[in-house]
Amino acid sequence: MAVTLIVGDEKEYQIHCIAVRLREMGSEVRCLQLSDFPLKNAISWQPDCGQGYLHLNNESFSFNDIKSVYWHRAQACQSEQATTGNWLKKEVQSALSPLLNCLSIRWINPISALQYHQNKPRQLNHAVRLGAVIPPTYIGNNPRCALDFLRQHSVCIFKPVQGGALTQPVCHKQRHMDHLQSALRLAPVTLQAKVGTSNVRTFVLGNTLLSAELKTDYLDFREDSNVQVHVVTLPDNIANLARRICRGFGMIWCAIDWRIDAYGQFYFLEANPCPHFYRFEQLTGLPVSEELGRLLLH
Repeated sequence: MAVTLIVGDEKEYQIHCIAVRLREMGSEVRCLQLSDFPLKNAISWQPDCGQGYLHLNNESFSFNDIKSVYWHRAQACQSEQATTGNWLKKEVQSALSPLLNCLSIRWINPISALQYHQNKPRQLNHAVRLGAVIPPTYIGNNPRCALDFLRQHSVCIFKPVQGGALTQPVCHKQRHMDHLQSALRLAPVTLQAKVGTSNVRTFVLGNTLLSAELKTDYLDFREDSNVQVHVVTLPDNIANLARRICRGFGMIWCAIDWRIDAYGQFYFLEANPCPHFYRFEQLTGLPVSEELGRLLLH
């Protein structure tokens, strides 16, 4: 029996949405919560013959039965002995590795793409080499270099180097050496000049592009519950760039965030390999889950 596997909790609205869509398209769907492993689910691997099995809710599936996998969010694995240290977590991750790296399974996206997403300094430069324009950016923890960058750009934002938190504006007190010396002792930072006046999000699904302009007064449109959304078509050169970035980053699908200035210049911000799409789909009517289902089944 061919199975489409979803990594996540089907109680989550986005997981439920894609599971329903896949079942409507005739697929057998199963959900794997990594946080349930190894307490509730199990894995078997025979390296001498290269056979693997996933034991999930009283069912067993050969790795060869799993045709594709959709990642939404990879949760931490749990164990009754979690307090004994990190060694057990490493044991669990190592046991899962034959499944997570199985070449016969179509991963959307591959785990390597998820790992690469955490290396945003390299990704930004990679995007530039693929033809993208990015905002002026400083990444590091040298107070003097950070201050020089802030003096060159009157309006700036900051965010974590790896991501995982909302973008914040750089305020006046953060532009002083005393503050930078104190803050940058704790962690490096990404500083960017604030560019553009408009946000555009593009979902890249294979060769299909679905884009919308997101009008908001918020620095990060995700914070605005009343964001205004308008479906747009990208210029051909930006559409081709979006596909190059998706492929170049090792992804099959992603969401790319752009900023656009008054002259029509597109600035690349990031490409997310595990984007939220449910709200975007509800607001725009664009068939993100349908196109994602096609990628998983074909």
